[in-house]
Amino acid sequence: CGGGLTMSVATVEGRTGGRSPLPWAALSDRAHEGKGSWDVAAWLVVGVQKPYGVLSASQEWLDMMLFEAEDKRSVRKFCGPRTRMDDLLRMLTACSMGKRGRLTTMVYNGKGVALLVQMEATPAMDGEGGDIKCCMLTFGHCDWVPHKVAIAEDSRAKAVIGAVAPYTVQCVSSTFSEPFGGLDERFIVGRTLRILFGAKTDVKLWNELVQGAQRGRR
Repeated sequence: CGGGLTMSVATVEGRTGGRSPLPWAALSDRAHEGKGSWDVAAWLVVGVQKPYGVLSASQEWLDMMLFEAEDKRSVRKFCGPRTRMDDLLRMLTACSMGKRGRLTTMVYNGKGVALLVQMEATPAMDGEGGDIKCCMLTFGHCDWVPHKVAIAEDSRAKAVIGAVAPYTVQCVSSTFSEPFGGLDERFIVGRTLRILFGAKTDVKLWNELVQGAQRGRR
């Protein structure tokens, strides 16, 4: 389907879901040394309280965002008019309570170019007092298509669907109905593509595709 998924998607997971909070000592050492490696290369260590300062950044993150090491100030450094700041700050607040989070949104590199990324936040817990002092943000590139491109006629059979359940069809291209025997557009728009499903449709794969698109994945 065509991609009009320009909205932000944010989720927060509890203490028991997924990876546990990381030990504060491990992040603290790497923050002061300015080095270290993680299972996802483009990462930041940031404070979970104002001013949300950047404590450390991997070289991969600096390369990805076109920042120099001395540019590490606060998360606002890479935010701009299309960044969902409320969602980002809400995710950092959730980290301060020991919860993991995920956010897909726009960020801005050192040249001011907007990038769609998915951030995953993992809190770091103080081994002694149990306080959450910071969290690790990992960045991953996302794919996206401008809405005007998604809805443009370009000879492809495509549909633009909503980014949240029940994923209703917003519009279809003029050639979309051809594989279905000239199905009337009015029969599709405003409904879900499930009306086209049959006995051999892989519904699980469909759900995985839609959920992947929500996270900026093809």
